[in-house]
Amino acid sequence: PDDLPAVQEARARLHAGEPLLGFECRMRTVDGGYRTLSWVASPEGGKFYCSARDVTGINAATRALADSQAQLRSLFETSYQLQGRCTLDGTLEDANRTALDAVGRDLDEVVGLPVWDTPWFTGTPGMSEWVREAFMRVRVGEAVREEVTVQLPTGLRSFDLSLRPLYDASGAISAVVPGARDITRRRATGEGWGQSQK
Repeated sequence: PDDLPAVQEARARLHAGEPLLGFECRMRTVDGGYRTLSWVASPEGGKFYCSARDVTGINAATRALADSQAQLRSLFETSYQLQGRCTLDGTLEDANRTALDAVGRDLDEVVGLPVWDTPWFTGTPGMSEWVREAFMRVRVGEAVREEVTVQLPTGLRSFDLSLRPLYDASGAISAVVPGARDITRRRATGEGWGQSQK
């Protein structure tokens, strides 16, 4: 019943001589459930030639995929860790808000750059070269993790930095994921503890 107005509008369009391509509506089944049908209909010679395809499963899978992608995006954006994604040639494709805030930049200012030429690394002598070399190892399946101290536009910070391969459904490496956890406070606390022990 909720789909009747749309069906009536589609019927009026068909009677006006307009073909229907991919018009979807729900139909009640014998057992009282609903199936979604995608209609193709064409008026010709005073008759309507119609066919329908059941797209209930396809629509459910599409919704499930969209929900999954939205959840993953939400996890990525709300993480307190700096996270990104790079193509296999090193081009930065994405970075989360935490990573962008760490360098005081917007996404469009860093996307498209080689990750080693981004503000996360260029302010620290030797760091761009180190990241580039580590990236090349990750491209072939190695995961790299290192504690580093870098000069960011927002100040000197220490990170537990990682570069990991991202695999597609076939098991091939499809991207590289840089990630970092800010350990500046922990390092400062540890150094203070060490001084007090001395």
